[in-house]
Amino acid sequence: MLSNLKIGTRLLLLVVVLMLAIAAAIVAGLQALKSSSMALEQQYAQKLVPIAAMGEISTAISESRSQILLALQHDPVSSFSSLHTHPLSLHTNQITSLRDLVEKEWQTIAPQLLSDDEKRVGAAFRNNLSKLYEDILTANKQLLDGAYNGANLTLLNKINPLYAETDRESDALRATLNASAESMFKSAQESYIATRTVLIGLGLGALLFGILFGTLITRSVSGGIRSAMEHIARMARGDFSAALEVKGRDEIAQVMQSMQTLQRAVTTMVGDADNLAKAAVEGKLATRADASRHEGDYRKIVEGVNATLDAVIGPLNVAADYVDRISKGAIPPRITNSYNGDFNTIKTNLNTCIDAVGALVADAVMLSQAAIGGKLATRADASKHQGDYRKIVEGVNGTLDAVINPVNEVKRVMIALSQGDLTQKIDTQYAGDFKVLQDAVNNSLDKLGEIIEQVRTAADALSNAAGQVSATAQSLSQSSSEQAASVEETSASVEQMSASINQNSENAKVTDGMATKSSTDAVEGGEAVRNTVAAMKNIAGKIGIIDD
Repeated sequence: MLSNLKIGTRLLLLVVVLMLAIAAAIVAGLQALKSSSMALEQQYAQKLVPIAAMGEISTAISESRSQILLALQHDPVSSFSSLHTHPLSLHTNQITSLRDLVEKEWQTIAPQLLSDDEKRVGAAFRNNLSKLYEDILTANKQLLDGAYNGANLTLLNKINPLYAETDRESDALRATLNASAESMFKSAQESYIATRTVLIGLGLGALLFGILFGTLITRSVSGGIRSAMEHIARMARGDFSAALEVKGRDEIAQVMQSMQTLQRAVTTMVGDADNLAKAAVEGKLATRADASRHEGDYRKIVEGVNATLDAVIGPLNVAADYVDRISKGAIPPRITNSYNGDFNTIKTNLNTCIDAVGALVADAVMLSQAAIGGKLATRADASKHQGDYRKIVEGVNGTLDAVINPVNEVKRVMIALSQGDLTQKIDTQYAGDFKVLQDAVNNSLDKLGEIIEQVRTAADALSNAAGQVSATAQSLSQSSSEQAASVEETSASVEQMSASINQNSENAKVTDGMATKSSTDAVEGGEAVRNTVAAMKNIAGKIGIIDD
């Protein structure tokens, strides 16, 4: 509600409230004075407490004398001894208790003796009281010791005279306390009346002065505050261009000076923020504001902006450097710097990327070294990778399977060939260069089989011709040995030998043709093997198993 009122109205209302508060304070002061007067009156009444205590002391002294008299009747020579069947200690203990009661009551009286007259009369009473109880205690001890005559003499010669004097001193002390209490009450009443008059006068004067002064303050403050509020409203809208005029030296002027300082500080900070924004747009990420130009929390703001830029740009620079290195194939080590929030997420993602690429490179190197070492069955574990990296590893494994399976088939057939088994063939169907390799190997095996079959046939024919030559030679030898037997048979044998020689000549020509054919077939078989080996080398060079 008050916030809806103008400052002048609120100040005037404040002054009125203050004046009412002053009036209430005056009333409360008067009540306090009245209470004080009542308290003094009560204090006067409390003076009756020590007076009552004086009565208790007088009664105790009288009772102590009575107990001594009753104790004396326990004297065996007394005519009253037969009347007392109770022990003597009943009286002596009572005397001691009464003495303690007197001391207790005196402790109540002593703090109330404030004036010199009260202290003087009280001291006289206390002195006689102490002497009296010294004698009472002496008589009490004599009774306990059975010296009844001595106790009687103490009572008559000492206690009774001191009792009378102490009683007079007690009356004097009571009179002094009464007079002191009455004097205090009258003084309090007079002080109350005077204070009441002063408070009423002061209250009325303060009320009139407060109204007049409050009106003047309201008028002087309203103008300055109105101007300050106008400038504050413009600053709240972000307009710091208006010039502030400072008039006077009061608090309003100090407010205006503070607003001038605020205007300069905010303007400077806005300028620095604008420069930082322009630098960021232009990509000048190393630009920072000069925090020393600012003070207090404004310096903290500028330092915070600079620190924010450092915190943002530092991780971005690291991320850019790492991405650049990864793009160039230079896998960097993991990022070990500590970051917070989203920057830590970026760091984690980059480290994950580094780990994934590193694992991919490691598997590629491992596969390469295995291929160089001839370990063609080695494969990378695709389950160690994720996403497209897993697809790459699975693709490499699949490529190796596609390349090495034909090579393994060729190896199997060549091993069988080296062992003289020409029945093995590459039955799996392949495409491209692998199809060419498959056909070359299979054709080479077929051609080599034909050549070997022809060579075997020629060898069989040559063996038969040689057998015939051997038989003819044997027959010729037999005929020569029998020439002496018959000339005619010799002539016939010569003719037969001539026929045999002609036949051998024909057989030799046939054998020569077969040898020539075998030689040609062997040359063609060697050429086919060379073509097969060349094709295998070409395929192995393409898949990287051996160098060209």
